[in-house]
Amino acid sequence: MNETAARIKAAAQRMQGVIIEVDGDESLSIDARALDGITDEGLFDLEGEHAANLISEARAYVLIVDNEVTFEDALSSAVEGYLSNYRETTVAQAIDLAFWDAFKVDGSHMATIGAIEARSCVGEAVVTLLNDVQRICVRPTADGGGMEPDMIGVFKAGAYRQARVWYFG
Repeated sequence: MNETAARIKAAAQRMQGVIIEVDGDESLSIDARALDGITDEGLFDLEGEHAANLISEARAYVLIVDNEVTFEDALSSAVEGYLSNYRETTVAQAIDLAFWDAFKVDGSHMATIGAIEARSCVGEAVVTLLNDVQRICVRPTADGGGMEPDMIGVFKAGAYRQARVWYFG
């Protein structure tokens, strides 16, 4: 199974419990009340171009992966992307908590920052910084190893400090 097909299947798995009904090529109903963090009521009725785009995207995915996924799986993947606009995500949910362990300490400044909306001005800046720093820290070095643990600590401390400055001033 190729990487695209695997991503589509994983999205379909995450979307279990979401009811998606297609009516023709330009009408789509989504019941996403089973998903956590969905704003509004979790019910979406799409008509016209929005629905047609999702349906067309799903059909294209089926063709791209040579029918390794069903139309329903591909549609689930497309709908998951659409629903991301309506999902409330915190900073802590948008980062790798195994790497950024200071966010797990209840009552800490980092836990406070971790609880803010990831799409807010500060939240988006913090998520981008932390994800970029993590990518730098875990990237293999030229000798096939990795960054020294003490250097990772320096990078993490700088990122934590910057996140606190952005949030607390």
